[in-house]
Amino acid sequence: MRTLSPLTSLFNLALVCSTVGCGGKVAFYSDGEGGAGAAPTTTTNGGGGTSPVGPNVTVDSSSNSTGNPDSSSSTGISPVGGGGPGLTEEVVIEDQFSGTVSLDTTPGTLGVTAVLHASDPFADVAINTQRAPSGALVVNGFNPTNQYSWQWFGAVAMAAPQLDHPETFPFAQGNWSFDYSAGSPSRASIWKRSTIDGGFYGGVLDINVFMPDGLIDDSEVTDTLVNTYSDWGGITLGQVRYFSIPDEFFFIDDVNLFDVLPLTEQAPTRPALNIIATGEIGGGFEGAAGFSLGVPGVPVVHGTGGSAIIWQVFYDSNFIDPLILRHEAGHFAGLFHTSEFQPGLGDALSDTPLCMDAGALDDACPDHSFAMFPTGGSGEGLFSAKQRTVIQASPIYRGVYAPGEMPMEPYGPPISTKMAEHRQVSTEELEAAFVRTRGRSSLAPAPPWGVSAPEPVRAFLQGVGCPSGANYYEELGRVLARTSTEADTLIDIAGDTAAPTSARYRAIAMLEHLGPRHVDAELVSWIAADESEPALVRKAALSWMLAVPTTRPQGRSLAMQLSVGPDKQLAGGARRLLAR
Repeated sequence: MRTLSPLTSLFNLALVCSTVGCGGKVAFYSDGEGGAGAAPTTTTNGGGGTSPVGPNVTVDSSSNSTGNPDSSSSTGISPVGGGGPGLTEEVVIEDQFSGTVSLDTTPGTLGVTAVLHASDPFADVAINTQRAPSGALVVNGFNPTNQYSWQWFGAVAMAAPQLDHPETFPFAQGNWSFDYSAGSPSRASIWKRSTIDGGFYGGVLDINVFMPDGLIDDSEVTDTLVNTYSDWGGITLGQVRYFSIPDEFFFIDDVNLFDVLPLTEQAPTRPALNIIATGEIGGGFEGAAGFSLGVPGVPVVHGTGGSAIIWQVFYDSNFIDPLILRHEAGHFAGLFHTSEFQPGLGDALSDTPLCMDAGALDDACPDHSFAMFPTGGSGEGLFSAKQRTVIQASPIYRGVYAPGEMPMEPYGPPISTKMAEHRQVSTEELEAAFVRTRGRSSLAPAPPWGVSAPEPVRAFLQGVGCPSGANYYEELGRVLARTSTEADTLIDIAGDTAAPTSARYRAIAMLEHLGPRHVDAELVSWIAADESEPALVRKAALSWMLAVPTTRPQGRSLAMQLSVGPDKQLAGGARRLLAR
């Protein structure tokens, strides 16, 4: 039994906790050949030309249409299922502290995922090894290419295929086994993804959105989801449901994270992607605009420590919000960053380029066009053939079992599920959202800023979330130093209304970390008081005012006013600042 230390836990979450940044919308699609991971014969980009990412790398991006031409619906929205059993829970071991769970796969299997779920939601859990049919170790404790360990609290999953190995690409049929350990009696199982003949024929991604009332209109989120998942790795958008959660979750940090995750137990069907939407992420995750609770997460058991992704809403359904959600869903399906900010670290897939120093090189990195670049890169959202295979072999979606069939029916909830009132989005609403988002380019350029700043600085401010091995603002400080960027540039960005909300918010927060020197107190105070400014930017400015002795009295007075104001997000932020 391996016990998780706080350092190990935070390092693991640092790897999965990432936002996406500069560039246009990410767009994914299947190879169209029906093969599970079959690479196209040519390496292409969205315009049909040769990709610049380098030799021996096969990538795909979408055209400007967000619909799936092979879908049964012209809108890319598939109806409720009814086809064969594309996802099944095959083996279950109950109430054990440790052991081995294994499965003999058969032809037609695309992949398997081991899921470990402890009776104690705070118990240390770990899947330690993965053995292929030959008996070879695919995983022995951790992923050597980025040091990730499959350890967490309450629940954890491990997939095959996920890492490069002769028996994962192509996926070998035979006995797959996983050794696990837990701090309390646990349930270990293996979920099998399969089709009638091992080809990939599409599927639908069901989504449950959990968010406080007043954070953002459901219709805006629906537009974002349609824009994000109408074509995601060959998978289209399925059922969408909205759940209300308490106002305290306008802000999520490492203190209340394990209070909000159990609320996903209310979801009525499986598998599904649970998205917890919040107004701000802070604490040990400060600077992140999103993160996944696992690589992969646990889409087949709701209410656990691994059952959701977290999304900080920036109210931009055309740009950063879709980038965050596509990227984090990639983690939840089992994808790592193509490169990490720690030099030399990256995923374990041979057909994704590796950047030896992503923080320093940024847009000069060979994987800058990929969806899983740690900042989101150019926004082109490219996936390699093996990355698509990982997504398509995962249990995150309801798959089509055979050509011409409907997606499989969803599973009902576990017996323990606590049902709650929720709203399911109708097919008509989804179709209307598709019409609204249809003309949006899938490869739109980054919105222009009014202030000039070095590309690495822009990428960090409008994208980077949780660099592994470092605090976000420590990493940003190194980028500022490497690019000789002065505090005056951050001040200019803070006042630039053309800059993305995420960039302005982080620029002000970085100024607070740097201290009061060279800061325009009048500008920051004006931003905090201006009702036309985004709530997140105002909150960052208010935090700066309360941190600086010369503006603290004015800041406290303003914070007291805002703490009882009508904007729930701003009011909650003001109360937290007064209490710190």
